[in-house]
Amino acid sequence: MKRLVLQLTLLAGACGLLTSLVQYSGAERIKLNQLAYRNQQLLQVAGLPSADLTESQDSRFLINVAQEPAGIIFPISTDRGYNGTIKLWLAVNLQGEILGVRVYAHSETPGLGDKIDLQVADWILDFNGKSLINPAITGWAVKRDGGSFDQFSGATITPRAVVSAVHAGLTQFHQHQQQWLQETP
Repeated sequence: MKRLVLQLTLLAGACGLLTSLVQYSGAERIKLNQLAYRNQQLLQVAGLPSADLTESQDSRFLINVAQEPAGIIFPISTDRGYNGTIKLWLAVNLQGEILGVRVYAHSETPGLGDKIDLQVADWILDFNGKSLINPAITGWAVKRDGGSFDQFSGATITPRAVVSAVHAGLTQFHQHQQQWLQETP
């Protein structure tokens, strides 16, 4: 009996050691693959799959095309969603026009508020090409509130929150654009 317990203990130890070695040896490759995937997803937000990204402070990314700055991708969020916080990526070119917006985390109601997600509906693409002056300040609202952006039947809170967050993100970009460009390594 003691011999069996000893054999099982040695076998369990060897398996644990082997598992640790495999995990350790693949960790760097996994990390590199995760970074490459994240960058690919971010470039899809910007609609510039052949561009390069340079990470800056606070999870901001400078978009480079032919080694020249072309825009910035940065996270924005709002806690005014129907079911809590909505997190988005906002890509803006150097002229202050939106290249793309994508939701990367939300808890909105499936079938209603989840239409902010590009995998569910293309509503989020309505932001492409918009800027602080297009539409005018009064247009940065859902149509129910007199603005330019559609809301969803039965779900006005979610699109209202996203429109407000994107407008706030554009304002933030406008206020900090030069600083953000200088912070990039």
